[in-house]
Order: sequence, then C-alpha cells, then structure tokens
Amino acid sequence: MISEEEISQVRNATDIVALVGMRTALQQRRNEFWACCPFHDEKTPSFKVNPATQFYYCFGCGESGDVFTFTMKTENVDFPEAVRILAQIANIELSEDATTVQRGRRERLLALLTAATAFYHQQLMRVKSPKNDLARDYLKSRSMGEDTAKQWQIGYAPGNFQLIRHLRELGFEAQEMVDADVARVNSKNPNQLIDRFYDRIMFPISDLQGRPIAFGARVFLADDQSPAKYMNSAETMLFKKRDNLYAIDKAKSSIVSQGFAIVVEGYTDTIALHKAGFANTVATLGTALTSEHLKILARFTERVILLFDGDAAGQRAADRAIELIGSALAPTASNNRRVDIYVAMLPSNQDPAEYVEAEGATSLQTVLDEAIPLIRYGLDRTLGRFALDQPEQRSRAEALAMQILLPLKNTALASDYLSYLANRFGFNEIAETELRQRFDRLKPNYSQAASVNVDKTMPAEVPNVAPKPVNSPTSQNQDSSRQAAADKITSLERDLLYLFIEQVQLRRQLSSALKGNKWRSEGHQQIAEVLLELKDKDETMPVNECLSQLTARLPEATASLSASRLRDYSGLEPIRIADHLVYSIREAKLQEAIDKINEERALLESNDPNNQELFVQLVPLQKELADLRKNFKSGTR
Repeated sequence: MISEEEISQVRNATDIVALVGMRTALQQRRNEFWACCPFHDEKTPSFKVNPATQFYYCFGCGESGDVFTFTMKTENVDFPEAVRILAQIANIELSEDATTVQRGRRERLLALLTAATAFYHQQLMRVKSPKNDLARDYLKSRSMGEDTAKQWQIGYAPGNFQLIRHLRELGFEAQEMVDADVARVNSKNPNQLIDRFYDRIMFPISDLQGRPIAFGARVFLADDQSPAKYMNSAETMLFKKRDNLYAIDKAKSSIVSQGFAIVVEGYTDTIALHKAGFANTVATLGTALTSEHLKILARFTERVILLFDGDAAGQRAADRAIELIGSALAPTASNNRRVDIYVAMLPSNQDPAEYVEAEGATSLQTVLDEAIPLIRYGLDRTLGRFALDQPEQRSRAEALAMQILLPLKNTALASDYLSYLANRFGFNEIAETELRQRFDRLKPNYSQAASVNVDKTMPAEVPNVAPKPVNSPTSQNQDSSRQAAADKITSLERDLLYLFIEQVQLRRQLSSALKGNKWRSEGHQQIAEVLLELKDKDETMPVNECLSQLTARLPEATASLSASRLRDYSGLEPIRIADHLVYSIREAKLQEAIDKINEERALLESNDPNNQELFVQLVPLQKELADLRKNFKSGTR
C-alpha cells in the first residue's frame, strides 16, 4: 500500500487527478496502480491506472479512458465541464470566451450557497438555544444524529437576519443573496433584506459535483402553522427542480455499481435508505419524476425503481408515473440509452424511512426484488378498476389500456403486452387478432418527443408485409439498426487504434490491418495515418512518447481514443485481442453489406431483374462471411 502523500504524487505525475472521487486505496504494482473499480461493485481491485499511457482500464467491466473520460463519467458532465473541473483541481487558469461574466456570476452564487450551507450546519451543530435544541431533538427522533447531520451537512435556519449579516461579512452583495434565494426583499421595506428560511431544518441540495445549489427546508416546531411541511428553494440560475435529484452526487457511484437507482419522494427517506445500505437512492424535489430526471439517471443506469408509500398518496404518485412510459423507453439524445422503470409499493402505510427502520433492510430488499415494470403496473391498475367479465366495462378498460401502450406502438414490447391484455380479457386467438387490429388503427401522437423512436433495441417484426414507405416506423427501426451497426464498427476501430498504441510488440503485425482498413471516421483515418508514420519512424517508440507525438499532431485524438471500451477482453493475451478486433471489424462490415442488400431486395418483387442482380452480389459476401467465421473459430488467421 502507498501513503496518501504518494497517492497525491501519483495523481500529479499521471494527471489522473479525478481519482480523488474513487474514495478507495490505490495499490502499487510495479509501475502501475490498481484500485477497486468505481464503475461496478467489486472487492478485489481490477481497475488499473497506467502512468505511462495516461489511461485507466478495468479488467472486470471493461471501462477505460483517460482523465477526461473518468471525470465525465463519474461526475456526469460533458467534456468542457470536465476540463473546468480538472483545471480547478490542478490550479490551472482557463481562458474562456464572452460567457466568462456569466460563469463568474455562477461561481459567486456557488460560493455563496457553500457559505450558507456551512452557516446553517454550524447553527445546528454548535449553537445552543431552545430552538436549536429542538431541531437537534427532532432529527434524533428521526434517527438522524450527529454523524448523519455531518455526513449530509444538515443545518438549522435561525432567521432574524443572521444569515444575511454573515454573508455580508463574507463580502456577498444583496442581489447575490436574492439571486441564490437565501434572502428576499422585505415587501414592507424595499431597502431591507429578510431571511428566506427561518425556524426550519435545512437539507442542502447539491449538483452532480457535490456543490450546494439549493435547499430543502422542513418545519419541526410543534406550533408551526406553515401550510407546507417542506419548502424548496425557488428556481435560480443554478437550480431547476425538474433537472435535479436529491443525493445524486452521493448516489451516482452506487447506482453504477449496483446497476439500478431507487427513487423516493423525500429527503429523510433518502437519508434513511442510504444508512440502511441502499446508497443508490435519490429523491425528487417536490415534483413527480420527469423526463429530465430520467436523462440524468440514464447516464448511470438503465434500470430505475420507483419506491412508493403503500397509502393512497403513494398510489396516486405511482399513477402519475405512468405518464413517463414513452419518455422512459425513448433513448436520450446524449447517450442513446433507454430506461426500464419499475414500481415497488410498500405493503403498509409507512414511508420508506419508517418501513426500513421497522422492518429492516432485508424486508425492503424483498420489496425491491418484487418490483414490477411500470407498464405492467399501469395496465394492472387500469384493468383493476373494471369488471372485465362485463362487455361494456371490458371495452372501456381496453380503450384506456391501449392508450398506455400507444407510445410503444410498432415495438415488440407492445406486441407482448397486447398478448398480456388478451389473456387478461380471456380472448381466444381470433379475438386477440381483432384486438391487435384495433390497436394498429390507433395513431400515436408524434408531436410528443416521448412517442417517437422508442425501444430501439426491440423493433417489431412484421412478416409478409408490402414494401414499406420511407418514413414508416419499420423504416425507422431499420435506420436504427443500421446506425447501431455503424456505431459498433466505429467502436471496434477505436479499440484497434488504442491497442496499436498500447501494445508495442504488436505494432508490426497490426500495421497491415491499419493500412488495409477503410475507416468509418475521418478522425480515426487521421489517427491511423499518424500512428503508421510514427511506427515507420520508430517501431519500438514508448507508449507515452507515441501518445505525446500523436496528440501534438492531432490534439483531438485524446478525446477520441479515450472513449475506447475494450469490453469482454479481460484476461486475454494481447495477440488474442488483436485477432479478435481484426476479425470483428471484418465480420461487422460484411454483415452490414449483406443486411443492406437484403433490405433492398425486400422492397422488390421476387421476379424483378434488379432482385436477381442483387442476389448475385449477395452470394460471394455470404460465402466470405461464412469462411471468415469458420477460419476464426478454427484458429486460422
């Protein structure tokens, strides 16, 4: 093991400063550093940082990249923001454009809210007064003692202009306090500020980097007549309720490692579940779950469990979530991932915090294990309101159920649930066919973004149909499949370039593959050309020097190569990885060409001369693909 001081030196030496967020000890093995992977749950370190290449790689899950990739993934930010975060850590001053003034204002508000968080927390932890004591007593009654308060930076707002005076002493201006929504102009005296929050327990709301951006405030005094038990900050430059989730900064790593996120509706519920071992829990902020929330969660997982109270309010909240069906299954533009939403209902009127305290973590895990898909929940809730043995009631139930499935039209998922409906209705085969025909006649509302391009991974199969219009849903599915195939080839080519750099002893063997490949990306073509020039100059050029000269010629190369994901190669010899990549690229391109011809043939009649001409082109491609697979399987290179 190495000391914290040595770890700091490693970060500085390799520029892997983002490893601060891993919160785990690094082990030094020769000239490499190892740790438990922050992207999946493990006990034995398989996450390697190579100081020579300036890259990391996990042999357990296949995650790889450089410091920018690491920061983008762990902090859930885009590349420019990752650069800013790393520059701040490394004390590097960035020169930016005309938005500097606006960004400076943001930084001031972030600093103000950080100071306000510290002030509220100090009031709770150190100040002695009757109300402060009652605040501490209330938190203890909810199993949130001193350690919990410290971990979550919980505070107390005393009011009486105390925060305003404190912030003024720190140099913050009145308008900044108003803009951060910690103070407001006194309606009776426009020249005076008053505290936005007073006599409330304060829960800081943080962004993905853990910086306070808003507050949730809860009443606790028995005689408090406030109409709202909870009060959130108003929306500001930093804070949008629909775009933020409570505890996402603390939960994101666990969400990745656990493979799913738990969404609840309260601060105390979130904290209680984290204490019980469910650190992948987040909460909405006074709103129902939104499509914006799903976009955030989709960057960390494809599975979300909505955990609701078992009372009537919980049922209503679950019913509102049904509106998310289209949004959940529509891959986000940023990462092309869809989200599978599940619903878990507590078996009593207790909220999650009360339930886990009374029944324990094992019982809660059972509830989560029994979660059902949101679509299934929506259908069951709808059908449960009607007497399905009565034709009139069954007809109304069918109409409502089809509206739930409408965003899924033209997907295999919709077909599966139509079979489920037919079974619930007790339909025979003929009646089920008629049900499907009625559903096919419904028209989705394509003006809603949630209703288009859903479920790209499960296109509906419609055999024996006429030629498809260019803009038909089936055509859209074909476009999606083609894009997925192209993306796969681009990813494989990126891995090949990365391997060429990292494995010096394979460069001669891989040269022919780089020379003979028809690159899908112009950027990859340029990288390949530079790498071949460097190889001709010095075939044994060290990895770090190779990277240095490459990035000097092509500054954008680092960002491109950092997206490399050498998946499923854990434990393989480098030569085996090389063989596999060369084979996979050729196989994918042949399959792509075959699929394209088959799509064209499907639009033609069997006796069309053009169909026959395409068939002549198809045969040698199919033979080449079959030989390629046979030779690779037998070990013939």
